[in-house]
Amino acid sequence: MAVVLFIISLLILIIIPNLGAQKKHAHSVHGAAMTTVVQTQVDAYYDEFDDPQISFDKLVSFRYM
Repeated sequence: MAVVLFIISLLILIIIPNLGAQKKHAHSVHGAAMTTVVQTQVDAYYDEFDDPQISFDKLVSFRYM
């Protein structure tokens, strides 16, 4: 019984620090993905309307966001 608890505690000690690193990695990947999505929508708006004054409000009102 003590051996099982020891193995479980070792696994927890290995997994817990990795969860924090994976969370940071997920946040950075999500940020990069959102940047790409917004830039793609800006490019699509510009291609359709040829308006250099693009704002977030315009993208929302024309349903690009």
